[in-house]
Amino acid sequence: MRSSTHAAYLFGGLLVACGVMGCGAGSSAFTSPDFYQPYPIWKAWLVLAGGLLLTLSIGYWIYRFSSREQLINRLVAERTSALQESEERFRTVLANLPGVVYRIQNDEAFTTLFVSDAIAELAGFPAADFLTGARHHLDIVHPDDQALVRQKVGEAAAIGNAFNLEYRVITREGEVRWVFDRGQGAFDASGRLRWLDGVQFDITERVKAESEMRRIYSAVEDYSDGVVLAGEKGQALYVNMAFGNLFKHNLESLQQAGLQSLFAKPEEASEIVRSLLNGAAWDGEVEMTTGTGEPCPILLRGAPTLDDRFNVVGFSCVFTDLTERKKLEGQLLHSQKMESVGHLAAGIAHEINTPIQFVGDNLKFLQEAFRDFLLLLAQYRELKSHLKEDSTTLLESLAQGEEKLDVEYLRREVPKALEQSLDGMQRVSNIVRAMKEFSHPGETEKSSVDINHAIETTITIARNEWKYVAEIETRFDSSLPLVSCFPGDFNQVMLNLIVNSAQAIAEANKDKPGQKGRIVIATQADNAVVEIRISDNGTGIPEDVRSKIFSPFFTTKEVGKGTGQGLSLAYNIIVKKHHGDIRFETQVGQGTTFVIRIPMAAEEDGVTIS
Repeated sequence: MRSSTHAAYLFGGLLVACGVMGCGAGSSAFTSPDFYQPYPIWKAWLVLAGGLLLTLSIGYWIYRFSSREQLINRLVAERTSALQESEERFRTVLANLPGVVYRIQNDEAFTTLFVSDAIAELAGFPAADFLTGARHHLDIVHPDDQALVRQKVGEAAAIGNAFNLEYRVITREGEVRWVFDRGQGAFDASGRLRWLDGVQFDITERVKAESEMRRIYSAVEDYSDGVVLAGEKGQALYVNMAFGNLFKHNLESLQQAGLQSLFAKPEEASEIVRSLLNGAAWDGEVEMTTGTGEPCPILLRGAPTLDDRFNVVGFSCVFTDLTERKKLEGQLLHSQKMESVGHLAAGIAHEINTPIQFVGDNLKFLQEAFRDFLLLLAQYRELKSHLKEDSTTLLESLAQGEEKLDVEYLRREVPKALEQSLDGMQRVSNIVRAMKEFSHPGETEKSSVDINHAIETTITIARNEWKYVAEIETRFDSSLPLVSCFPGDFNQVMLNLIVNSAQAIAEANKDKPGQKGRIVIATQADNAVVEIRISDNGTGIPEDVRSKIFSPFFTTKEVGKGTGQGLSLAYNIIVKKHHGDIRFETQVGQGTTFVIRIPMAAEEDGVTIS
């Protein structure tokens, strides 16, 4: 470009030189003394050529200067457009930044030299307010934070460092918001601070989240139950104070020992960890060891921790010490059992009194008959001693004695009286044995139980509750194996359900005197589970109360006829203590069937968390 320009200048110069020379030669010809002499043609052409060259050179230079001006104008336009585009890009960048960009003077009020439009979104004031001096940067800073801002900015600027501050600002609407301010001083060649450049970010939501996290942390730390947070490999990341107090472990010692070391059966804990890390929650009772080495029943509730893409990144567990609750539940169960025994006492007394009464009558009969029999026996002995003598009188006396004693009657009735007495005593024995089995103190360990026999025992105990309103039919699976359970607790559940069935039948037949209902109790094995079904043809359960019947203290019975604890305790015993299931099938006006399912073998409660 530069070489072509130089060539153009050289060519223009040659044109001018030739034109001047041509014109000079022509003028000298016209001014010579021989002007009026015949003029040679070549001189005329020379003058004409010189004039033409001069005209061309002048035109050429006019064109060149005109093109240069256009070039300059075009370059100015291009530079102006580029500058505008750059400014637009700068504005776009500022507009898209998630914060407020500013330049302020380092004066008392932090006078604003520049601020991006994002200030309006942060503080509610337009940027023009700050740029015109109507409002200064420090005006929106919370009064309680202004001294801190001045101090920290001044300290950083004094040594040429950047500053990072978090403080509050007050918006146009009076709302308090938090900002993170990062800035840097700009210095001239002499080292004098000229201004401060920086950017502010609205961190209100982050501060709120951090505050909420602190509250949650405080609540978790002060929570009465033990809490453990674990990572994606099951490693402990956090333990709260209650966990430390119960198990005598802090985070470091727990990480070294491993959470599974606290379980009575550590190998079982791996099942819980696998379940939690696979995304499934876990809720159940486990046996653990406290920091003092004592066994402790624990309600363990675990839940997986998910990231924003629902990937499992760990889990949390809550450990509730059930020691006191177990004691209270045991006391409550024993109290209800005693209440049941007290409630059944009158019926049991009646059940015992009936066989005792006819046993007593039979014994009196046998006593009198035996006394008469002894008299007759004495007469026979006397006859024997006088057989060689005249015994006519004695024989007559014996005949009269036999007639009076009615030996034939005794021969028939004495065996019956003895049989009835033995049966009565057996019934009394059965009732006493059933009472003993039923009211036996609650066991702390499961034992192998004949479920069919346990149900028979409860039927005997509750006989006076159902015999006037229903017949009981049993359909027992004779091949049923022994079942691992708490026998006293199981008996209590059966008693509650049998009494409930009898009361439902009594309510259904209250307008039908003398009509009896039917209770059917069936057992069967279903793989590794024993199923017990207690069916009645009573009133059924209304739909509006079905969701509440296992709730504590809920009852539909009249005052004095129910405490609302029977089905609640039944649920706790079957579901929580035996890891089984209790449900019901019902139809209003047709009756109800309660279905109980209990694992035959003892189900292990423990689990492992590493």
